[in-house]
Amino acid sequence: MTKRWTDDRLMFPDLNDEEKVVLDLDWRKRIWMPDVFFENSIEGHVQDTIIPNMFIWLFRNMTIQFTARISVEFSCHMDLRLFPHDTQECDMIIMSLAHTGDEMQLMWDKDNNITQGEHIVLPQFEIVKISSGDCKKDIRFSCLKGSVMMTRRSGYYITNVYIPTSLIVFMSMLSFWIPPDAVPARVTLGVTSLLTIVTKQYQASLPNVSYIVALNIWLSACIGFVFVSLLEYATVIALHTRLKKLSKINVSTINEHVKVVHKVYPRDTRSIRNGGMYRKPKKETFWAKHLRKITPENIDYASRILFPCVFISQCSIYWAVYYHT
Repeated sequence: MTKRWTDDRLMFPDLNDEEKVVLDLDWRKRIWMPDVFFENSIEGHVQDTIIPNMFIWLFRNMTIQFTARISVEFSCHMDLRLFPHDTQECDMIIMSLAHTGDEMQLMWDKDNNITQGEHIVLPQFEIVKISSGDCKKDIRFSCLKGSVMMTRRSGYYITNVYIPTSLIVFMSMLSFWIPPDAVPARVTLGVTSLLTIVTKQYQASLPNVSYIVALNIWLSACIGFVFVSLLEYATVIALHTRLKKLSKINVSTINEHVKVVHKVYPRDTRSIRNGGMYRKPKKETFWAKHLRKITPENIDYASRILFPCVFISQCSIYWAVYYHT
């Protein structure tokens, strides 16, 4: 941080031929210095790795330059609804503590106001834009504002969250190719996929906010797909068991009917028909005709096509809505 101002009350040493002189740090108590502070700072200190990193220059035109290397932690309100594809803008507000705007005006240096260090690399963010200007926070006091716009690097989440959860969802869909009779294989695959993706949700390093972020929607959708695949197998096994019972009942009914027919004499056939024992089969209804086509094999076959198509559509909509919105 560099502050520069002019004070006509000072005198430049006549015996010095240089354009500037370096003053001792004790001069801070003897000369007037602007009382500026960072309005939205949380914590800060002057770096002093070997010696305090600050100095004071006095120029021949009575300009004083105070430079210090400081570390300041600012508060920044972030909207994380698009996490981890969000773009954040954090401000640095500089104000005067006691001098009003009539007594002191703060201005940015035209040539060098806010710059980014060459060796500063943020692991989670990429700095997109740095801007500076005035802020109208308080009309009585002069105020400056510097803004840093950052976009989050989503490579970590793509490799550690999105790709693994997508593979888990596709792994749960493999159960549609396993025969319904293989109960241990299908149940183990479905339950393992569900537990794995739930565990992955707790390891996703989600921000502690009270609203839903984009990553919550993705993980919830993946959990929903895995859970619905389990429900699909529950439906298949219930229908498979019911059809087995119906086939056994039909076989026993046919056997009993054959026994009864064998006991009836041929000459009594007409009387039996006339007596009401012979009934014309009822016409099959529309819904009964189509429900008869719902078999475990047909449900699995439809799921093999429907589930991947719906999941790919969901992925396309998600990335179209949230990625660098």
